[in-house]
Amino acid sequence: MAGIIGYGVSIPRKRIATKSIAKAWPFGGIAGGVKEKSVAGEDEDVVTLAVEASFNALRHAGLEASDIGALYLGTVSGSYINKSSAIIIAEALGISDNVKVADFGGSVRAGTAALLGCADLIDSGKAKYGLAIGADCQTGEMGTQLETAYGAGAAAFILGGSDVIAEIGSQAAQSTSLNTTWRFTGKDFANFYDDARFHRTAGYFSHIRQAIGKCLTEIKIKPEDISCLAVSEPDGKSSADVAKSMKFKPEAVSATTLSPMVGDTGSASPLIALAAGLDKAKADEKILVASYGSGAGSDAFLVTATKGIDEKRERISAVANCFEENYKQYIEYIQYEKIKGRLKSLALPEPMSSVDSSPSFWRDKDFVLGLNALKCKKCGSINFPRRNICIEKDCRSRQFEKVPLPRQGVIETFFHQYVVYLDPEQAPFPMCIARVAGKQEEYGGKVTAMMIDSPMENVKVGAKVELVLRRHGVENDIVKYGYKFRLIRD
Repeated sequence: MAGIIGYGVSIPRKRIATKSIAKAWPFGGIAGGVKEKSVAGEDEDVVTLAVEASFNALRHAGLEASDIGALYLGTVSGSYINKSSAIIIAEALGISDNVKVADFGGSVRAGTAALLGCADLIDSGKAKYGLAIGADCQTGEMGTQLETAYGAGAAAFILGGSDVIAEIGSQAAQSTSLNTTWRFTGKDFANFYDDARFHRTAGYFSHIRQAIGKCLTEIKIKPEDISCLAVSEPDGKSSADVAKSMKFKPEAVSATTLSPMVGDTGSASPLIALAAGLDKAKADEKILVASYGSGAGSDAFLVTATKGIDEKRERISAVANCFEENYKQYIEYIQYEKIKGRLKSLALPEPMSSVDSSPSFWRDKDFVLGLNALKCKKCGSINFPRRNICIEKDCRSRQFEKVPLPRQGVIETFFHQYVVYLDPEQAPFPMCIARVAGKQEEYGGKVTAMMIDSPMENVKVGAKVELVLRRHGVENDIVKYGYKFRLIRD
C-alpha cells in the first residue's frame, strides 16, 4: 500500500502583516486570526515554489528525480489556463519525459486530490514512486478579506510502496457543488459571499466535518485517538474550531495551525499542515488530513507514522523554520501592491527575459530549465553555460557529456547592480559569479546570476550559495524561468 517516503515544503520569505493592509483599507475585511501572510515575490509563482518543495522532498526521501514515475500538481493559481504547469516542474526537476504528469484544479481541494490520485497510481503498480504537490499563491481583490487571507506556499510528497515513513490509510469524501468562493473565467480575483456564517456552517464546517466523520467511522476510531489534525485553513481560527466541535484533543492542532503566520495557502494548506505534523510525529501516531474546496467538497484520509520516520529527520528542514524571524522579510503594503503588479509606473518597461523566442528556449531548456552542464571528457571540468569548446585550463576539447549541474557553490566575485528593469526601489542588488562544486574533486563550472533573499552585507567572497528557480520575465504571455543565487543558511 502506498505511503509517504519523503516530503518538503516551500514558503516565501516575504511577509506582510495584516495590520499593514488594514492601515490602507481601514473599512476593508480582515480574515479572522491571520496576523501575517506569506507573499510570492516578483520572481516567484506556483512553479518556483513547487520546484523548491520538490527538491526538498527528494532530498528527504533519498531519491533522484530519475526515480520518479509520476508527477501530479494541485493548484488553482497557475500562470496558464491552456498549458501545463506540472510539465514545467517536471523538466526543471530533471524528471524523465516518459512519466505520467497531470494538473489538478477546479478548487483548492486539488492538493489532496493530487496526493490521493498519486497514491492510487502507486497502489495500481503502474509507478514505483510518485511526486504529489499542492501549491498556490492566490491574490485577493484590494480591500477585501481575501486580500488579507490569501498566502503563498507549496508542499511536495514522495509516495511509494517501500521505505515509507508514514502509511496512507482510510479515505473518505464529501462532494457537493455548494460554493462560497469562486473565480469566473477571465477574472483576476475570486468572488465570495460576504456572509461568514454561510461559509462556515453550510460550506467549510459542514463538508470537512462530514468527510472526517466518514473516515473515522470507516476505521472505527475516536477523535481522541488522533494525535494530529491537519486541515485546510481559510483563516486563523477554523482548524481549532473543527477540533473543538468534533472533540479532538486541543493539542491535536497546536503544531498544524499555521494560517495565523502564513495565511490561506489554498491547495497547499492541508499538505503543509501534514508536513508540520510529520515533523513531530512518533511511530504509530495517527494524523488525520482533511481538505475543503469551495464548489467541490472535502477529502479526508488517515496517515500513520512508521518506525522509519526518525531515520530521515536529519535530512529535512522543519516547517517551523520557515517562521523564524531571521527567515522572514517583512514588506509594507505599497511594496506588496507593486509586487502584485497593481501599482506600477507606465514609464517603466515590462520585464523581459534573455530568451526571446519559444524555439530558442526549447533548444536550451535542458540547460536553462533543467540546469544541465557539459562535462569535458578530456579534463573532467564542468562547462556552463553550454559551449562548444572547453575553456577550463586551456583544455580546448570538443568532447562533452551532459551532466546535472551541481546546485551549490562558492562566490568567487560579486558586484552591485544599480540599473533594474522593474522598480528603482529594487536597486542596488548583488550580482555574483560562483563556482559550483563538482563531484569527485572535478572542476566546477562558473555561473553568473542575480542574488535574491540575501542581505547585501552578507554577500561576500567565499560565501556558500545555492541555485534556485525563479521567474525571469514574461514575453508574449509566456513565462520564462531561470536560476538565481541564494545564500545558504547555516
